[in-house]
Amino acid sequence: GDDDAGIYVSANGTAATIEQNRVSNAFSFGYEVFAAGSTISKNQAIDCGSEDEGGFYIQGDDNTIENNKATGCDSNGFEIWGSTNALTKNQAKDNTVNGIVIMSDAMAVEGGIVSTSNRLTSNTCTNNQGQGLNNEGFGTIIEKNKLRKNRQDLTNATKDGATYVDNGGNKFSTGGL
Repeated sequence: GDDDAGIYVSANGTAATIEQNRVSNAFSFGYEVFAAGSTISKNQAIDCGSEDEGGFYIQGDDNTIENNKATGCDSNGFEIWGSTNALTKNQAKDNTVNGIVIMSDAMAVEGGIVSTSNRLTSNTCTNNQGQGLNNEGFGTIIEKNKLRKNRQDLTNATKDGATYVDNGGNKFSTGGL
């Protein structure tokens, strides 16, 4: 159908490696991944998504998400659901909503996902129409990220209890911890 992701992976408890791919103009997410303990590395999502779908949708815990690029996607460049994921050296540029968003169900009722202890290091978010980095998670660790020229560079859903741990070296002009 027309809602298919460019690359769709459902690993069901088995670690997966998704590496060195390029997806452009996918109607849905460029990458839609349901996996734990997996590596998502050196991939590109270009001009992907519609209907609130964007570059990378990753749901699961303990994933390594590194050196990926989301450019010009409709919605978020990276949408992450889960805990203890490591996002390193990713780039989100010119997306219609957020560069990177750590998602979490604030109330965590009826099987909702609560995202905790995700680590974001040396990521770059530039020229996104929404936030560069939007955090809805708990204990999200940020260090050495560059967030520039977004509508708001850094935001935190404090009304829902979201929290950052600032390990320093983050560069942003608007928003705050």
